[in-house]
Amino acid sequence: MSGPRLRRRMTTTLVCGALAASLTACTPADRIGPPSAQVGTWVQATQLGQSVGTVLGDAARVTTAVREHKSTAVMHTICAVLLNDVEAANSNLPSPDSRLTTLLSDAYGSEGDAANDCYDAGAGSKQLQAKSAGERSRARALLLRAMARVALLTGHPVSTTTTVAPGGGGIFG
Repeated sequence: MSGPRLRRRMTTTLVCGALAASLTACTPADRIGPPSAQVGTWVQATQLGQSVGTVLGDAARVTTAVREHKSTAVMHTICAVLLNDVEAANSNLPSPDSRLTTLLSDAYGSEGDAANDCYDAGAGSKQLQAKSAGERSRARALLLRAMARVALLTGHPVSTTTTVAPGGGGIFG
């Protein structure tokens, strides 16, 4: 082999080797160790409990706002907050466990549909609000199953409680 050709081949080999080494070094921490440790690390890194608690709290606020016949402007705000928080939670997927990922993805999808239907309904469409309520109910059941899966995999439950300022009830109550 001639000099330039050999140099090119060596350079290519070195670059490929360096790339492979860097990819190996970049293995996420939640992909190392047994499945229970992987899920536990992922749960902590993504703050899953807080994310799920936030989504459940947002959904409960939608239910309360519908029951209290809040204005369209309030409904739009509450439903938009729910959608924003669902999208943020969904951005943490996938998890190290495919079944957990499916449960969370389905839950977030249903909750996102609920938020969109809620927003479209505003204070006026009882039919869309009823559809949103069904979607929120399905999402809640899936989120509870996902959290049970986390407990099964890690050996301990994860709190979904979020902290509220004393005397506070959020911006709507």
